[in-house]
Amino acid sequence: MKLIRRGVPLLLIGLALLAGGCATHTTTRAHPDFAAGKRQVRTVALLPADAEQVKLVFTGENERDRDFEQSAGTELRATAHALLVGAGYEVRNTVSDKIEGGDKNAAFEYEQFKEAYNRASRELYKTASVSQAESRGFNVSLGASVNTLAALADADALLFARYRGFSKSGGMVAKDIVAGTLLALATGVMVVAPKAGGAVEVALVDGVTGNVLWSNVARAPGPDATTALRLAMKPLPAKAPDGTAEVAKTAAGDVPAPLPPSAPATTSMAAGTTPRPPASGASAADPPRSQ
Repeated sequence: MKLIRRGVPLLLIGLALLAGGCATHTTTRAHPDFAAGKRQVRTVALLPADAEQVKLVFTGENERDRDFEQSAGTELRATAHALLVGAGYEVRNTVSDKIEGGDKNAAFEYEQFKEAYNRASRELYKTASVSQAESRGFNVSLGASVNTLAALADADALLFARYRGFSKSGGMVAKDIVAGTLLALATGVMVVAPKAGGAVEVALVDGVTGNVLWSNVARAPGPDATTALRLAMKPLPAKAPDGTAEVAKTAAGDVPAPLPPSAPATTSMAAGTTPRPPASGASAADPPRSQ
């Protein structure tokens, strides 16, 4: 396996979500035209899923799990295809097929797309959780360059999903237990760090303008990419017969995304003490604050 010396990417798994179990906030984002049903989307080109799994080891020589990443990418694509079809969209795999078939031009455009989406994601998730009203007013674009990929599949929009996950070696788990015990003795608060976790971010991007029409993030217990994707896509508006999104029937944020895997489960040893939610201004890229 390839060794890496950096920490687990925190853009997804470090999300400190205010929504939790709060029905008034959401992690979904929607462009005003899509939320209002003005932008019609009938056909969706499914892009290859971008999966990254890191094994954290005691020495710091963290390892990429390539086998897991390949398997997760395949499962994410199949799950996204089924969910889109179930929501009434016509799915086209032309772009994914070309890239997997070794088409260098398609692969180059895909890499450009991912770079552009990285920038857009930072704008979308400056604040992890927003109100329902705010969630329908995000005007963020990747630029018109994305229409090259959309044109390959003759699609109205592109769907992109990415997964970031981690697992820990036995040495890291033991280290966490010792650290948690020492903290408990000093503060009366026992911090239980997760052994593994993962999160998915998914976005529907306009194939003409590059606008992010809809996006969401979610995580599932353990390194379970497909469950996280299902949670993330559950609020995706279904396609109405005229091609518009039935936002009223499938409201963004109906199912708030659960807390990220990097947020430790905290159990107070003092009666009546409960963990506090993150500050409202916390960035989506920030790791959770210590309780």
